[in-house]
Amino acid sequence: MNSTAGATTPRPHLDADQSRPSAVVSLDASLARLGKRFDWGHIEEDAYRAEWARLRAQREELVGRTAERALPPLPLVSLMQG
Repeated sequence: MNSTAGATTPRPHLDADQSRPSAVVSLDASLARLGKRFDWGHIEEDAYRAEWARLRAQREELVGRTAERALPPLPLVSLMQG
């Protein structure tokens, strides 16, 4: 039996300065690899579900932060002046 079968891969720490789009792309790739590992039978369903939930939550947090910063709020005065 492979001695690394139960080992998990290191989880990268996301810095505040890290580019949001590249971080989302990285998380999407991690989710795709996770699905393949589950399909191939390399991880159990419970571990798959826990890791999938963790990665999705991390992705949603990044997407939410990106959306918050994407468009600054406009003052109402600028809308009225045309």
